[in-house]
Amino acid sequence: MSSEVIVINKKDLVKKMSHPFWAISTIILVILLIALYFYNPQTSVISEEKAKQIILDFAAKQGATATIISIETDGELYLIVIEIDGQQVPVYLTRDGKNLIPSVIPIGP
Repeated sequence: MSSEVIVINKKDLVKKMSHPFWAISTIILVILLIALYFYNPQTSVISEEKAKQIILDFAAKQGATATIISIETDGELYLIVIEIDGQQVPVYLTRDGKNLIPSVIPIGP
């Protein structure tokens, strides 16, 4: 019977394990994770005309007749002034047209 001895040089093993592949793949993974963290898909922004129509349709569903007085962009919202029963009321609509906000309450300067 013969016995074989395998000699492993620790320095060669460390060199093989620290191959640049691992460093490069780790850097790429970190970059991808950071990109996914900050990725914010652009929501579709509706036109002012579409926003007006959404408000008028909503008012009609509530049994009211509304007239659009003005519309302007206010950050991420449309500020729409409507007239209902002789009163002018400002309402906010998200720019994607999905949420109607009756009033905005400022919380800071």
